[in-house]
Amino acid sequence: ATLKAGATYVPIDAGHPPERVRMILQDATPQLLVTHRALVSTVGSAADARVGQGPSPALLVLDEEWPTIERHAPATPVGDASAGLAYILFTSGSTGRPKGVEVGRAAFSNFLRSMAHTPGLVETDRLLAITTTTFDISGLELFLPLCVGATVDIADRETAQDPRRLRERLDDGSINVLQATPATWRLLIEAGWRGGRALKMLCGGEAVSAALATELLARGKELWNMYGPTETTVWSTLKRIEPGFETITIGHAIDNTDVHIVDEGLGLVPAGIVGEIVIGGQGLARGYHGRPELTAERFVSGLRGAYSERFYRTGDLGRRLPDGDLECLGRVDHQVKIRGFRIELGEIESALRAVPGVREVLVMARADGPGDPRLVAYWVGEAGRSNLVEGARGRLPYYMQPSGYVKLEIFPLNTNGKIDRKVLPPPGDNESSPKEIVLPRSDHEARIAAIWREVLGLSQIGVDQDFFALGGTSVLAIDLRARIEKDVGIEIPLAAFFKTPSIEGLASYLGKDRHSVAPDAPIVVDLRRGTAGQPPLFCLLGVQLYQDLALALTGDRPVVGMHLPFLYLPGRDKRPTVPEMAAGYVKLIRQRQTRGPYYLAGLCFGGIVAYEAARQLEAQGDKVELVAVFDGMLPSAIQTDQIERLRNYLQSAVTQPQRIPRFVRQKLDALVARAPWLRSFLPAPPTSEVARPMDVSIDGADAEAEVRRFASTVGRIEGRLLVIRATKESQPSWVELAPHLGWQGLSPMLVARDVPATHMALMREPYVRAVAEAITAVLEKGDAPPFQGEPPKRGEAFSQ
Repeated sequence: ATLKAGATYVPIDAGHPPERVRMILQDATPQLLVTHRALVSTVGSAADARVGQGPSPALLVLDEEWPTIERHAPATPVGDASAGLAYILFTSGSTGRPKGVEVGRAAFSNFLRSMAHTPGLVETDRLLAITTTTFDISGLELFLPLCVGATVDIADRETAQDPRRLRERLDDGSINVLQATPATWRLLIEAGWRGGRALKMLCGGEAVSAALATELLARGKELWNMYGPTETTVWSTLKRIEPGFETITIGHAIDNTDVHIVDEGLGLVPAGIVGEIVIGGQGLARGYHGRPELTAERFVSGLRGAYSERFYRTGDLGRRLPDGDLECLGRVDHQVKIRGFRIELGEIESALRAVPGVREVLVMARADGPGDPRLVAYWVGEAGRSNLVEGARGRLPYYMQPSGYVKLEIFPLNTNGKIDRKVLPPPGDNESSPKEIVLPRSDHEARIAAIWREVLGLSQIGVDQDFFALGGTSVLAIDLRARIEKDVGIEIPLAAFFKTPSIEGLASYLGKDRHSVAPDAPIVVDLRRGTAGQPPLFCLLGVQLYQDLALALTGDRPVVGMHLPFLYLPGRDKRPTVPEMAAGYVKLIRQRQTRGPYYLAGLCFGGIVAYEAARQLEAQGDKVELVAVFDGMLPSAIQTDQIERLRNYLQSAVTQPQRIPRFVRQKLDALVARAPWLRSFLPAPPTSEVARPMDVSIDGADAEAEVRRFASTVGRIEGRLLVIRATKESQPSWVELAPHLGWQGLSPMLVARDVPATHMALMREPYVRAVAEAITAVLEKGDAPPFQGEPPKRGEAFSQ
């Protein structure tokens, strides 16, 4: 409609930061803003922010005004619609502001006429459009089918962004033409796409590798390599790649297009000599909107021996081969292409330089591993990493935001006094300080974090950190999603991942679909990878619970968290016993480590199950090196005379509950939480006077009766047994717990140690360090040092 009206189209991506949208509107000064009701607040506020730039554009809200619009005739308005500009497309700018490329109608028409015959499109073709309108190659997808009478099938945003959905769309066989960047083609292959025998594949936007070309040729009918900058109207050269190719080239120029290789003085160079690619002809843009100085710099004239008068300096290196084909060899300057988007590093640097506390900044594209290159920002100054991340998000579209940040004291210089880019270090393991990292707070978050650490190769990740800011790429995102889906058993749309690319965001999404997750699925998470071949420390009945312990342990032993929700297994008609629980964990443990020696640990009831698992492993002929029980009590932890005193006191208070102060009752509830078998000693208090006792069930199991039953039949183990007692847990002054917590006589090497922490605080900083030191000492020396701190006072918790 814009073209038929003789007007100029300026595409705006409402998903871009408001500041970028505002700058584009300032430069383009549109008279009319065409939008939808859902976007009015976003684009409208950006339009209103054009202070000093004249009146704001009028708004045409399509879904509100369509009844009026559809009453008008569809004929072309009177006037000459063949001249003038077709569109102004804003690309990355080195000065920090996007620059608008003015493309004329004649240039766009020439491009479409040439594409119609080579690579060709006919009336029976059906092309799937997947490109955002702010990327100039969308012009081919939307307009070429209309020009030749073919069909354009416009993919929704979720399909375009999700390779698996795109694969499913292609697999139905109705699409026979698809244009995409090499990055998108790679993602399709990663998603399991097997190809289509009738598919014509157009590939451009960045260099296509020989490996990718080989993969694509095995999957489709035709493969075309396309090349061209926005300033010369979408594609300027093309080449059909045939099986058995020797070199990937960008081929020959399209219709009415003049392509040459020049030296630094803009002189033409002979075939085989490397120089800069320059492009002229009918496809040449007019220049940059409102930027005459930049237009004069990039659009040059006076090339001797050239057909055209004006040329665009692409900044790409290339050479002409003996057969006349052109070969593109990379960039002359610091402009880069990532996932098909042309990016001026200077624009990113300008955005980050505006962050308070940044004195110097440099951005470069690094390819330190497989997949797409990543943008890395280096800076000097007082600003923190989080400041730069927020600054980038507030001013730059997602594809221009760095995924790595490295703070330097000073930039390294070469002998010429320039920054030595070759010695700039890759982003470290994690640029956030430990205090800034928010560790997983649930088992769901812990299991997702373990997969992230494996995919990204990091030792620790905060649940609120952005996947792409940590170095993630689109290729890695596909791998990450596949692993998470395999682990949790439900499908995750890639759009949901891109919308909330953090551990807590994914955990929240999974929480909404919790009914889809198999409730009996065990959770097994590598809390620390350690060294391959080292037997891990298996921590039972919990995952996230043990993450601080995994970080505190010295050495290189892996740590694995395990949780098996027994009572949700289908077909169970009774609560499991401790031996049954332990048998389930033994099965999980053997899946990870087939033979001993084994190292087991658990907090509270988990320690009891860990002990029984060790006993079963030994009964099966395996060696158990260590069982660590963290504040898990057996009935013999309290002597008989103390139990009788407690029973008599409580029973005498049944008729006079006011004799038991409320805070004492609360402490008794806490004690019962540690030792559920004490519940049988407590009288049932009036509900109006006493708070309901804590729920001490393990997945609903009757822990009270089960611990008593287990303790009456428990057998010895041959491995070492470490018992950690939490001495700061609230308990009445007349109750004294044995240091061994009832585990005496159950191992030939029992080590008992006290840590002045509450029951749950044992597994948190700073107390977990004492627990970790005790484990290490028992393994290395056979004994553990006492905690070096102030000893607890008897009855201290009740002295208040």
